[in-house]
Amino acid sequence: MVACAHHERLDGSGYHRNLPANMLTPVMRLLAAAEAYQAMIEARPYRSALSPVQAADELKREARAGRLDGDMVNAVLAAAGHRTPEVRRQRVADLTEREIEVLRLVARGLTNLEIAAQLIISRKTVSRHLESIYGKVNVSTRAAATYFAMQHHII
Repeated sequence: MVACAHHERLDGSGYHRNLPANMLTPVMRLLAAAEAYQAMIEARPYRSALSPVQAADELKREARAGRLDGDMVNAVLAAAGHRTPEVRRQRVADLTEREIEVLRLVARGLTNLEIAAQLIISRKTVSRHLESIYGKVNVSTRAAATYFAMQHHII
């Protein structure tokens, strides 16, 4: 499924399935940005290859237009040796980095005790983080929190 999404775009204008952004996983978004960059720097029968700088500019335009994921474009450009700006992440539901760590572990099915052991914190601290997470994302179960994490590409 991932390989066939290499021409999909966030605005649903891609092909062959015209998938909307919420159906594109982070891996699909990364593949779309990488494939677009690679295609631009290779010569085609109908056009010459773009220089890496021209391809980077075009990729950035695609991200600004909402067709490619900006974070994935930056990852591709960084991997290709381009300088990329440091991205300040907008916090989903105002979750802290630690709450996001806890949420990811909850989504993997770990118990509070297992999360505490992995993060080297107390079980009570895990419980407090979960209470905070539940309040911020307006859920009351681990399953609902996991679903929230999936919807917002936290996992």
